[in-house]
Amino acid sequence: MSTLKQFPEIMRHAHQDLGATVSGRFSPEDWQKILERAEAKWRAALETAEAGESDLTAWQAVIRDFHRERYWGYQPNYQPPKAKGNLGTSFIWVGFITFTLVNMSLAWLGQRYTTSDEPRDGYIFFAVLAFWLIAFAAFLWRQRKHRD
Repeated sequence: MSTLKQFPEIMRHAHQDLGATVSGRFSPEDWQKILERAEAKWRAALETAEAGESDLTAWQAVIRDFHRERYWGYQPNYQPPKAKGNLGTSFIWVGFITFTLVNMSLAWLGQRYTTSDEPRDGYIFFAVLAFWLIAFAAFLWRQRKHRD
């Protein structure tokens, strides 16, 4: 795969020139093809240019053609792959939260709930219990498609 260093100086900012108003992203392979096609069109425009026209005028014509022709048929629907998180780190974090902080608070609040006559203590105990269940269920839901 060639890099931008192989392209002429006028195309140094080709990504911004061509893709500034495009909603979406092109894949790296599509960008390479777009840049190669843009250079070919720019060189063809230079060959057919009248005397006195600059490189910039030919490059502007390429940019207009790119947008007029709806990105030369390339679709800006590329989604970069998501970086996978480390399941071990996630499990350690969830384990720390659920087995230490939440269980300690459940034990303390459960003790207060059983010895107190106030309904507020019961609401707090069951709210923390619900939080614990929801947090663990959310962890399981996030990791449902994990494959080793």
